Amino acid sequence: MIRFLKRNEIDIARWDRCISEAENGQIFVYSYYMDVCCKHWGALVKGDYESVFPLAWDQKFGISYLYQPHYTRHFGVYGKSNNKESFAEFMAKQPKQFNYIDYSIIQNDIAAIAGIRTEEKVHQQLSLGKTIDEIRSKYSDNLKRNLKKAAAESYTTTTDFSHGIIIEEFRKLKNEKDLDYSEKNLSTLSKLMQVLSDKGVTHKMGVLKGDELIAGAFFMETNNRIIYLKGFSKEEGKKNGAMHLLFDQFIQEHAGENKIFDFGGSNVAGVARFYKNFGATDSVYLHLHQNKLPKLIRWIKK
Repeated sequence: MIRFLKRNEIDIARWDRCISEAENGQIFVYSYYMDVCCKHWGALVKGDYESVFPLAWDQKFGISYLYQPHYTRHFGVYGKSNNKESFAEFMAKQPKQFNYIDYSIIQNDIAAIAGIRTEEKVHQQLSLGKTIDEIRSKYSDNLKRNLKKAAAESYTTTTDFSHGIIIEEFRKLKNEKDLDYSEKNLSTLSKLMQVLSDKGVTHKMGVLKGDELIAGAFFMETNNRIIYLKGFSKEEGKKNGAMHLLFDQFIQEHAGENKIFDFGGSNVAGVARFYKNFGATDSVYLHLHQNKLPKLIRWIKK
């Protein structure tokens, strides 16, 4: 039996255990992560938390809708049953009050569902279960040139900095075109980084020029997957390959571990190309869109 439960009805211990034990479990759907990123959330839950399907919702103009919150990548079916048949079963139980859906799912091979439009999205990832020499043998020539450039600058790496520095660097960029670094989103990001740090599921790495931090990155790790959340590079670092060095050194530290390094991913060609320089490959997930609103107000959520 599949039930729809609101956040206050969910048994958090069982929920997090389901995500922890799921073959496809990822950090975005642990309760502590969703508590920070989602204004309202609940889930479709099968049996005794055998499988779960997280849902986040909000309301605009009196319309309740399902959406993908900032700093989460996808929802979908997590747990023991996450095949095509199970996904269709969960979708049939989505609450009827949500006539508009606009979110992503971890599954990438679902059967077509009437009225739902799907769009492929990608993120980039790299297996760490090899020696650093084996991993570096797949580096692009462009990356190798940038690493030589960084080496000539005598940069050093550090983990001794606050995640607040990353927030401040993003604050400087908040007016850049196409970047949604509003104070609300930055506040959410800061709180998220703090919660993840308190949970002990994070890594940091920065690049120093002398005593100045010119690049920094924040990573999170659960379920044998290390995910790059956010990072920054100052102009000095951009010119001389500081982020190339940072990722290379981070990969070196974790080479040989039976883990996936998840670059966070992007559909933007230039960003994806940067990640693929390290030998990363695309991993596909799906974005779902459905609009069952009355015709007179359908334009509101176009």
